[in-house]
Amino acid sequence: LTRVYQRAFKIIQNVKVAYAANVDEARALLREGYSPDGIVTDERMPGMRGSEFIPELRASGFSGRIALASGDLSSRVNDPLAVKVAKYNVGCFYKPFSQGCLPDGLLNYLRTGIMPEQD
Repeated sequence: LTRVYQRAFKIIQNVKVAYAANVDEARALLREGYSPDGIVTDERMPGMRGSEFIPELRASGFSGRIALASGDLSSRVNDPLAVKVAKYNVGCFYKPFSQGCLPDGLLNYLRTGIMPEQD
């Protein structure tokens, strides 16, 4: 998924992006002072599920937008995973991504909090 994001964000200018291949790299970036406006995580991120990482991010004081990408979401309405992370103010993005969801929809969510239409 990281490669998908890299390709998507390369075509949009003025976006600073740092990539972490796993949860340990993400934690290290944050510990070293990287302060993003938003974070995109995957439910099946190596090292820890995204839904487990999200509470850790909020507990550490991160207040920016968080997007969770997952193919594990069984239903877009009242999905248990979406309900689990809702209290952390997280946008859920469903795989396969619908046209326009990447990069524009994801970037718009990270900037404004408005979720894109998803099929």
